[in-house]
Amino acid sequence: MSSRRSFLQSISVASATAMAVPSILQASNKRDDAQVAPESLKFHIGFAGYSFVKFDLDQTLQMMNRLQVKYLSVKDFHLPLNSSSDQIAAVQKKFADKGVIPYTVGVIYMKSKQEVDRAFDYAKSFGVDMIVGVPDEALLPYVEEKVKSIEHVKDAEVEITFDPPWSKDLMSEEAKLELGML
Repeated sequence: MSSRRSFLQSISVASATAMAVPSILQASNKRDDAQVAPESLKFHIGFAGYSFVKFDLDQTLQMMNRLQVKYLSVKDFHLPLNSSSDQIAAVQKKFADKGVIPYTVGVIYMKSKQEVDRAFDYAKSFGVDMIVGVPDEALLPYVEEKVKSIEHVKDAEVEITFDPPWSKDLMSEEAKLELGML
């Protein structure tokens, strides 16, 4: 796909199809012994906030409602890191009014302990329990300490992960061409 817009258009078709299939299957499967999938097998679809970089929060929530997608990773262009408690409350109300659930914040880059603290405070103030974060490697012990200090967290281990290990073989032909690698 050549753009996020074409991706969003494709995903809307896929979402519509995904919503129609259960109804079709349910209508064609009227057996008395049919079983419903347990809650643990249900799959939730959400969007990365960056998918909506060119849209304000109201437009973003409106599009998500049209697609019937309920989960959004919130980026700082929809809720700045330095938001006041009143601004956070107003954004939380918009999410609640539209039935969209913010499930994480980020990507947040952290180059100092103060930026780590700010990221954790931001997530806590907004009411999410996950940060997609990129702390400097030297800060990983501090991030681990912050995670362990959260109530109900019994243990945590923070690691750098490159899985699968990166290689240019993972890149599409289009990406290689765009970067002059072909």
